[in-house]
Amino acid sequence: DHLLAHGWDMRLIEAENFLQQGQIGPMIDKVNHVRDAFGLDAVSAANETEAWEVLKWEKLVTNWLEAHL
Repeated sequence: DHLLAHGWDMRLIEAENFLQQGQIGPMIDKVNHVRDAFGLDAVSAANETEAWEVLKWEKLVTNWLEAHL
């Protein structure tokens, strides 16, 4: 059996949905909720381009960690 998604993955999917609607603040809140759960510093984004970079990085790291647990 393989776990397809954790709750943290779902928060990042919600973050992506917010960003697709142009809502940077709620997107960053979702990302920081995940980061806070793991004791990581909060992130920010000044514009949509930065927000997409933040989200891509968070999804990359989360997927990488999932493969190594």
